[in-house]
Amino acid sequence: EMVFKARKEAYGEYFKKFEKSAANIGIEYDQYTNEVLPQAFLKLLHSGNSPEGLVEFQATVGSFPHRIQESHRSTLEEMSTLQIFASPTLLTLIKQYEDLHREMMAQAAPWLQEANKKLTAPDLDSPIAKEMRQRGAKISSLKDEIITQMRTELGTDR
Repeated sequence: EMVFKARKEAYGEYFKKFEKSAANIGIEYDQYTNEVLPQAFLKLLHSGNSPEGLVEFQATVGSFPHRIQESHRSTLEEMSTLQIFASPTLLTLIKQYEDLHREMMAQAAPWLQEANKKLTAPDLDSPIAKEMRQRGAKISSLKDEIITQMRTELGTDR
């Protein structure tokens, strides 16, 4: 009974955290590649490559890896408590989820370098970006599996 209650409380919090982290990370990548980076580049061009424009562009580009890594790091930190109450099945899913987040963190810098090289060409749909989108989709899928497993363990899987 006490374990069930502890699980129920912990899992309830994680339902919310999983939703938020998955949404934040997906939005970060999509928004950066489709809006922020092109807008920053356009703004730099409009500034006539002024020193202020260049500094602003570099700040925009430089902040992205930090934001992404912070999102992934936060997600990984949140997993620690959940592992205490998790069943072996749930632990396996969490491990896969964490591994994908670590891979995404490791790939953020190379992806950014690749995206920066592509600024002179219109194609921002690089191989690394495609790979990261696939990992992002897998993270989202694993999040759903983890939540389903939590619900199963709590007996609320309807």
